[in-house]
Parts: sequence; C-alpha cells; structure tokens
Amino acid sequence: MPDFVNNWEKTLEILREELNDTMLDTWIAPLVPKKLDEAAGTLYVEGENEYKIQRFNERYLQIANTAATLAFGQPIHIEASVAVIPPAVEALPEDIEKLGPSHDYSDYPDDELSQENYLNPRYNFGTFVVGENSKMAHAAALIIAKDPGKKNLNPFFLYGESGVGKTHLMHAIGHYILKNSKKKVLYVTSEMFTNEFISVIDSDQRKGSRGSDWRKKFRDKYRKTDILLIDDIQFLEGKEATINEFFNTFEALIARNKQIIITSDRSPEQLKLDDRIKSRFMWGITADIQAPDYETRVAILLSKAEAENIEVTPDVRAVIELIAERIKKNVRELESSFSQVVTLAPLVGEEINVSFAKKTLKNILRNKESVITVEGIKRAVCKYYNVKMQDMDSKKRMRAIAYPRQIAMYLAKEMTDYSLPKIGESFGGRDHTTVLYACNKIREDIKMSEALKDDIEELKSILQ
Repeated sequence: MPDFVNNWEKTLEILREELNDTMLDTWIAPLVPKKLDEAAGTLYVEGENEYKIQRFNERYLQIANTAATLAFGQPIHIEASVAVIPPAVEALPEDIEKLGPSHDYSDYPDDELSQENYLNPRYNFGTFVVGENSKMAHAAALIIAKDPGKKNLNPFFLYGESGVGKTHLMHAIGHYILKNSKKKVLYVTSEMFTNEFISVIDSDQRKGSRGSDWRKKFRDKYRKTDILLIDDIQFLEGKEATINEFFNTFEALIARNKQIIITSDRSPEQLKLDDRIKSRFMWGITADIQAPDYETRVAILLSKAEAENIEVTPDVRAVIELIAERIKKNVRELESSFSQVVTLAPLVGEEINVSFAKKTLKNILRNKESVITVEGIKRAVCKYYNVKMQDMDSKKRMRAIAYPRQIAMYLAKEMTDYSLPKIGESFGGRDHTTVLYACNKIREDIKMSEALKDDIEELKSILQ
C-alpha cells in the first residue's frame, strides 16, 4: 500500500477525534486518495458525486487539511474531485445520492434509536470565548441550559455564517443539561434527520407493515426526547416530505414543553421554507452570532494556546496576532490555522514564529492578503450604484445617494475592524450614531429584500 494511502488512514484517525462518526463517515471517509504531489504538498482525492465534494469543500476541507498535515508530517492541501463512474456501474438517482449513506433500520437493536448522541466533548461553555459578536447568544444559551423548555425561550434559533460558534453553543447547552439533569438530549444535523427519514420511507416501501414499526421508532426517537438540538436547518429547504415530518415533530415537542434548539446560516425570515414553520421558529428567541472582531479573535487563540499548554512567548503572540489579523470570519479556520502552525513546528524542528507561520499557512494567508479599507468599499459601492465618490462624504439626502452611502457604511462595519466613530470620520465626519443607524437599517432591509441581499453578497465578492 502506498505511503500516502497509509497517511490518509492516519488523517481519518485524527479527524475521528475532531468530528462525530456520522459526519466523518458521510463526508470524508468515503473519499479515496488517488495521488500525492509531494513537491506541491497536494493530495488528490476522489468522491462519488458533485454534491458530496461541494459539501466537503465547504465544511470540512480546512480541518481535513490540518489533519493531513499532521499525518503526513508536511503541509498538505487536499484537492477533491468527482470520481469517474465506470459505464458498467449504475449510478444512484440524483435525488437519492445527495442524501449520503442511509440508515437501515432493520439492523438497529430495539433501543438504539433513543441512545444516539453526537455532542463534541470540547464544545462546552468553558471553552467558548464570548465577544461583542456573541454576548446575546451566549447569555440566552446559559439561561436555556439552566432552565430548558420555557415558553418565551422555546425554540432557541441561532443563526450566523459558517464557523462563528453556533454549533459550539448548541453543544454547550447539551453538555450542561446532561451534566446537571436526567433529561434526554438528542443532537442531529438536519442532514442526519433527512437521511433517517428517507430510510424509514424506504423501509415502508420494502417491508410493508414491518416498515411502519420503524416509522414509529423514528418518531418516538425524536418526539420523546427532552431536548432536541438540530444543526443547519437550512438543509431542509426543498425537501417537502422531510419538512412536514419535522414540523409535526416540532409541534409534538413544543406541546410537551420540550426544548428545541436550532442553528442556521440565515435568519428564519430568510429561509426558503413555508411560512407556518418560519413563524414557529420565531415563537421563542432568535439570536445571531456575527464574525468576531479582532480582539475576540486574539482572545480565542490565546484560549486555545492555554488549552493546549502552549507558552505564549512574544513569538507565539506575534503568530496569534498575524492569524487574527488575516482570518476574520471563520473561527474554525482561525483555530485550525493556529493548530497547524504550533503542531507542525516541533515535528519539523522549527521555532513557532511569524516566519514559520507565513511559510506554513502561505496558501491560506495568500487568500486573505487583500486588505479591505473603507475607501475601497466606498469606491466599489459608487461604481456599483453609479454614485460619485464625493457624494459619499456629502450631506445630500436624496435616496439615490443616501441609500448607497448607508450600504457602504454597513459593509465598512462588516468587512473592516474600524470602529463606528472611525467609519463616521471616513464618511465626511459623521457621528457614530449615524453609522449605527445605517448598519441596523441595512441589516433589517436585507432580511426583507432578496434583491438587496444579492447586491450585498455581490459587493462582498467584488471586495474580497
């Protein structure tokens, strides 16, 4: 067996410590290592379909790169592509192959459906670094953990971009409840929920009345739990039968005052689900977790260094500040980049310093090098909306000028580390309250307008 195949197996062993079995076995373990370009530090792997490759690249590529770097003993970047299916092999229908491996309920012991639990042991309140971006969400999570099921806090809907800590807080609630009560806690991703429900439908079709027994076990599993944690609810979009099953599960749990905690990459209003379920998501409390500011990013890495017993020397501090300065949005990427540096350095006999960090993370940092400034944002917005640059700083209040100016202020707050007063200064010496009003207005307008949301996303892509 080639060395790179052995090292891929070691990579999976490392990842098994980081991810739950379902995530690993669905999205990463099925990938087949095909070739290693040692000089370029690139490992080429293949998967069975485009959807799984996309999910791997979006969710697991960074952590897999880190694990592979440890396993191979050198910086490794994974390139994943779709395997060519031989003509003799019949591919699964598209709507089925997207769902990942199914659960064959005939293989389950009678009590196993109620015993599943996939909480990450490291995701607890003690390891969650609270910043301005997460104060409200953290406070609500603590209250719910101590007294789950309260009407005005049920459901608890957490939303924000990938990697900002939603799953961490959700798992922290689960751990706290398990430690301090005898309540049943069930954590699943919406993908897992969908996969199991598809399997139940398949059992119904293949086994008749016996399949109905498994439908009952499936429903009992979800409807008789005390705390249901369901991750990435947006995955249910477009799956009408699964949405209907989840809706009925939701209703059954709420009726029994059982706590439901949901995460999403978007607010309830922005989800492409029917209104009846979106309105129920807003019955309790919704909280968004935004990308952490620079100070919080530094605090996160200092906490990680402490957890891993790494002395924060001036060189290590400089590495932390470099990574925190460049990686602004995704906490997982932030932490895994730091882990990659501090773990690899002793393996290759190097000191942990900025020079080694830049060399080790050159591919990651290269993508983060473009510095986004308020002036750059103003130029991009002016070009996009056909507004003159001097109008950004002027006192003109006509909507054709004022609204793009507000969008530019919002983007400045979202994409730079500038304070509100500093942003105000950059827009003709405006007061920080004007900037705050603009940011809040655009944030609310995005929830109501798909067109504006698309404009904002396009402007972000241009700036990045």
